[in-house]
Amino acid sequence: MRNVFAKTIKKLIITTLLFVFHSIIVSGQGSKQIIGPLLGHTDTNSVNIWARFNTKGHYILEVKKTGSENWKMFKATAKKDNDFCITWKAENLIPSTHYLYRIKKGEVILTKNNNLSFKTAPSTNSKTQVHLAFGSGTSYEKGTAEVWNRISKSNIDALVILGDSPYIDATKLRTQRKKYREFSEFSEFQNLAQSIPFWGTWDDHDFAYNDSDGTAKGKENSLKAFKEYRPNRSFGNGKEGIYTKFNYGSVEVFLLDTRWWSWTAPSYADSSKKTLLGITQWEWLKKSLIESKATFKLIACGMIWDDKKNGEKDDWGTYMYERDALFRFIGKEKISGVVLIGGDIHVSRVLCYKTEEEIGYPLYQFITSPLHGRTIKSLNIPHPNLIRDAVVPNTFMKITADMTVEPATLRAEFMDRDGKRLFDDISITIDQLSPK
Repeated sequence: MRNVFAKTIKKLIITTLLFVFHSIIVSGQGSKQIIGPLLGHTDTNSVNIWARFNTKGHYILEVKKTGSENWKMFKATAKKDNDFCITWKAENLIPSTHYLYRIKKGEVILTKNNNLSFKTAPSTNSKTQVHLAFGSGTSYEKGTAEVWNRISKSNIDALVILGDSPYIDATKLRTQRKKYREFSEFSEFQNLAQSIPFWGTWDDHDFAYNDSDGTAKGKENSLKAFKEYRPNRSFGNGKEGIYTKFNYGSVEVFLLDTRWWSWTAPSYADSSKKTLLGITQWEWLKKSLIESKATFKLIACGMIWDDKKNGEKDDWGTYMYERDALFRFIGKEKISGVVLIGGDIHVSRVLCYKTEEEIGYPLYQFITSPLHGRTIKSLNIPHPNLIRDAVVPNTFMKITADMTVEPATLRAEFMDRDGKRLFDDISITIDQLSPK
């Protein structure tokens, strides 16, 4: 009798352990119910809010204006096919207004922080200041934690991540998802993105591997994982690529995809050479620039807008014919307020291209890199248009668009994790960025 009882107990223990082990494997996160929530695309009357769960099911986002008693409810379903990720879109909101939000499953509130909040974007014609942070190249080391904390303390309205965030160096879907989960769980980043909206594009290391282009095998997996884990408003043409844009007050940011189509077809600018942007993205960019009502138009991507002169093809210098086509288009259409932004090279630089004859004003390029602690001094090469440079780890750039002064002014500040300026700030008025 004792032997039968002992065998029964042993079998029960083994069964219980197997069930617990299976639950951990299925969830991929042990007992954690939720990663996030994180704020994504935010405009004057809507916001995207992202979260990842450890099991399938129906989940509820609730949003209410600060001081109100009435919660707005938005429902969605986490599915295995999307790695249990959800991006809700909360709509019918009011510009420049503070809201509280929380995540529920049934009547159970899953968000431990009861003070989660966001603020909707100001309208394009608002006479206000807008503060945007830009950075590229992240990891999970201590210094990166400190730079996220510094961004949080720097009076930022929104954040733009310019690729290599995180470093994945693979196109296997399992690896892509694992790395994005780890990045999303990074507590200092999570603390920032729970109250400040962020947008992202990719560069080579999160698209596929070092110096990868659109011929990379398995890029469809990279696209799927990016769309699961990045709460942008849109992703390319809906089927391919991840280019997108957003307005925040007087600024419009055009986030380019310089990987998906690169090296895959003849260029729209020179049919004897390979494309970078691809014809679909090129037509979208032209149309978007013409339609833009923003005072300042920031065209941003993961790579730099010139040539590192080191034999690599991993920059706009390899596709100079497409950059020239963009410059000619800006000049022909008399588009004002354009500034270029890049990352990638593990140094911070400011260049001012002498494009007065072609465009009607000089074009500035701001390169912000890296958020992590690994610099590459050899890539800080001489350039005739270079006006600022610094080889400093754990850095980011803060752009302030100030519509409270006349003429409206754009200021770029480059800071490290301690809040120290890398070099003198750059200030440019809209008059200086208007065709003469």
